[in-house]
Amino acid sequence: MLKSQNPINSSALNTLPQTQQPSNEQQDKEPRIFILFNMLKLEKPIHPLLCLLIHVYMIIQTFSLGISIDYHWGSYGRIVQHVLISFSSFGVQFLEYYEGFIAILAVAIVLQLAVMILLVATFRATIHGKYLKELRKISRLAFATMFFLSCPLTYGMALGFWDCNYFSSSFTNQTEMVALRKFPSIPCWNSTNSVLAVLSLMLIVIQMVTSFMTTTVFCDTFLTSKSLFVLETPFIMSYVMTSNQLYIILSIVTPHHVMYLRPIYYILISTFFCVLLLRNLPFLRRRANTFYGGIGLARVGIGIASLVSSILNPYDEWQFGLGLSFSPLVAGLLGFTLGCLITELYTLYLFKKGKNAIAECIEQQTTMSEDHECPMSHYFNRYTKHVNCFIRSSLKTTHQSNVQLIEDVLKVLQKQQKHHSMDALKDLPCSSLMLLSLFLSSFKKKHSMKFKFSECLLSIANQKCPSYDYFTRYTISFRFRELQYDGKASLASTEFVLSRVKSNIPKLRKQTYLFWKHIHLGLDVHQILQNMYKLSQECELSLYNMIREREDEDLIKLYASFMEEFKFEKVTEDEFSQIENELLFGNDQTQDQTSSLESSQEEDFVCNQKEAFSSAIRKQVGNDKTLIGLLTSVCFIAFLFIMGLVTCNLASTEKHDFNSIMLKSSHVSALPYLTVSEIDVLWNTSLGNITRTENILSRGVGWIDSFVNSYETDVPFTMKQNVNNFSEYFVFKTSTPPVVKKTSVMWFVQKLKTRIDDFVSHYSSQNMNTTIENYQILSINLDTSTRAISHFISSLRQYQSESIEKSTIEFISSFSSVSVLFILYVICNFGVCYMFIRKRSAILNLFKMIPKKEIEKVLEKLSQKMEFKNISEASDRKKNSFPKHVIVITCLILVLLLLLPV
Repeated sequence: MLKSQNPINSSALNTLPQTQQPSNEQQDKEPRIFILFNMLKLEKPIHPLLCLLIHVYMIIQTFSLGISIDYHWGSYGRIVQHVLISFSSFGVQFLEYYEGFIAILAVAIVLQLAVMILLVATFRATIHGKYLKELRKISRLAFATMFFLSCPLTYGMALGFWDCNYFSSSFTNQTEMVALRKFPSIPCWNSTNSVLAVLSLMLIVIQMVTSFMTTTVFCDTFLTSKSLFVLETPFIMSYVMTSNQLYIILSIVTPHHVMYLRPIYYILISTFFCVLLLRNLPFLRRRANTFYGGIGLARVGIGIASLVSSILNPYDEWQFGLGLSFSPLVAGLLGFTLGCLITELYTLYLFKKGKNAIAECIEQQTTMSEDHECPMSHYFNRYTKHVNCFIRSSLKTTHQSNVQLIEDVLKVLQKQQKHHSMDALKDLPCSSLMLLSLFLSSFKKKHSMKFKFSECLLSIANQKCPSYDYFTRYTISFRFRELQYDGKASLASTEFVLSRVKSNIPKLRKQTYLFWKHIHLGLDVHQILQNMYKLSQECELSLYNMIREREDEDLIKLYASFMEEFKFEKVTEDEFSQIENELLFGNDQTQDQTSSLESSQEEDFVCNQKEAFSSAIRKQVGNDKTLIGLLTSVCFIAFLFIMGLVTCNLASTEKHDFNSIMLKSSHVSALPYLTVSEIDVLWNTSLGNITRTENILSRGVGWIDSFVNSYETDVPFTMKQNVNNFSEYFVFKTSTPPVVKKTSVMWFVQKLKTRIDDFVSHYSSQNMNTTIENYQILSINLDTSTRAISHFISSLRQYQSESIEKSTIEFISSFSSVSVLFILYVICNFGVCYMFIRKRSAILNLFKMIPKKEIEKVLEKLSQKMEFKNISEASDRKKNSFPKHVIVITCLILVLLLLLPV
């Protein structure tokens, strides 16, 4: 029989007094939301690689939030920050239309409504039990979607409706209002945007709650998980997701002239994360706590670098900004190193102090008499944090000395419980009771009394937990669920898995027969090999895991027969027991026996063919897996290639509609002549028409407004710097000598608009002489003003052409380089795929070299086994079923009996 370590003596467990289970009243007091959470929580841990990718995604996302585009990175450094911040915004900052942000709001509304409806439906299904499985799957999918889209949706809604420019105004119904920074023509607090802003804020608050629930439900808290980031409690990750969205709305609402407050918010949120981490140490692996301690201080370093860049480069110089754009990376690396060092030393101190405290406690319990021994609770209450750190870190440890100490603690607790009833357990801290229960759940060997004692510890922890501490109460709740699921699985899964294995063995035998049949006929066997490998691996792993869980002679015999028939390895009961002990204790005593067993099998020719057959299956499937991985990587790289091109295009190409600017500007250049001519015509009362003049000049004011708004909205900042100082010499007095001053063209255009407004609003025939005098400066400078405005428009066109040419060159160069790299990658990838396909074909061709007589022998043996199996199954069915004629006669009699009354 198999032998393995059993940490807690079964006899000691059997001597436990009967513990109090939670009563029905206590279960009714449990909040309904806990039942909903436990219903949505996964039954098994997720794959370690998927868990790692999720943590990497969250880390990159929270890092990118500390880098804002508005900080003074310069023109080139801002392109780098655009790429970095896309991890949290998904490119929302590139949207150029207000309607696009309204669409984001609509998506958020639909998603939140779907999540809330699914939550209500799932909650009702937990009570009534109708369509629970289907609703649970859909709810999990909605929560997963919310996990990935929460930050981009929050960023889009905050950027589109809350990012106000308090130094820019928009005119609506002759009223000056604060405008949106991204859309200067839209007032920030008009009726439409106010409603959308309030609605988006409500959605963001609801989304923060659902994100907290999502992370709480999906965090990997299973003790059986092999992930690096297994959590004792999921709330530290929930804080990360919720605080990310809180920071987004706070940073965007903060006015631009006090942008230095944004990195201060980020530093405070990150510092609070570090405090929570060091206080709770939520990860079961000590090194995982160390890693996230480094992540916390790395966030603080990024915040400090962003704060420095927002202060040191007020003029947004590109040379200085480009150097500052790499400062978050340097500061983050320094913070990560310092955080890892601090957390490692802190957790190591707690671990050693807790280990020494428990060792001292055990020594005191063994040396002192029962009358003078100190209760175990004294050490747990005095060194709570240290002892908890030691137990938590020992749950995933491979050091048997640490595990043995905790086993001794449990034995002492059992011993004291005999004399003090339940007082020995009730005096322990709540957190320590939960960790001891987790330790009991980590046993490799399943035992019914183990589950009772673990439930006992959780029940006492639930009684000691304050009613207001909902976080701890929920942790106890889902630990109860995991423990009950583990216990039921350990009792019921063996029979289910065993029946599945027994049903798969005939299928595997049939696939093996078809394989040799196809080889004999020269047909393709690719699909058959896939099915064979899948069935063989499933059966082998299932049998092996069941034997590790339970010592059963029938299971060992079934495993040995399976290995001999399908894996071509003769394994006896004693040999397997030695292999099992080697896995458990690390002994290397059976290697010589295994090698001698393999050498004895090589003597038979048919066995050699079977060995080749077995290895060919493994190589065949291994090649397929590699081929699938290569093709998948091509798809992934192609997706990144397309996203890179789109990002490059959005970041480098100026998207401004200069055709509309030129169209509006062309009217403005003719306005000086039009104004003077209209006033001259009006001076002649016989030909003048005041209504016509007012209409024409009012239209001119609209031209100027359109031109100025387009200039402020659509002209890039760097272009404005080059043309803002464009000026011309204007004559202000025609005296001798004339008064000439150099004045900005934009000032002259604004002055012309003011004069026309005054004329239209306050025209009077009695003041016509005054009007003519006011427009005398325009009459004197007709040629100069028209030429200056035309020159100004030509300068805009010139700068736009240069900008387009520069952006085009950048885009073509980046597109060409990325395309060349992508083509080279695709060529190399498909070359490797071709090599694997050739290798697979070569392996299959090996079977054609096997003599047909040997194949016929194998087919004959397999057909005999299959016929014997079919005959035995048919005989069983005959024994267990009624003859057909009996059933027919019975049915006829029933029909006659029904027709007799008629």
